[in-house]
Amino acid sequence: AATERAMERELLPLLVGLASGVAAGGLYFFWLWRSLHGLGSRRRPALRIAAGIIGRLAFALAAFGLLARWGGLAALVGALAGFTATRLLLVHRVSRADAEKRA
Repeated sequence: AATERAMERELLPLLVGLASGVAAGGLYFFWLWRSLHGLGSRRRPALRIAAGIIGRLAFALAAFGLLARWGGLAALVGALAGFTATRLLLVHRVSRADAEKRA
């Protein structure tokens, strides 16, 4: 019974972390795409790239830090899994779209 309660206590932070990681990953990679899209036609591209990197990194660290503080290791593990899953899904979709354009 104690083991079941411990698992239940860890399940909520894990699931909230997973959902938050997916959301954070979506925002992070959307922000990356927006910052790189049309970069050649903008002034000071190096400054824009640097500012984008710093902004995205600060966002991701803040999101993971808040989740870890709220839900501990379970929330952090869930968030990292969700973020990584989002990245893998987006890379797969973009790769497939590029392959279809070339065909």
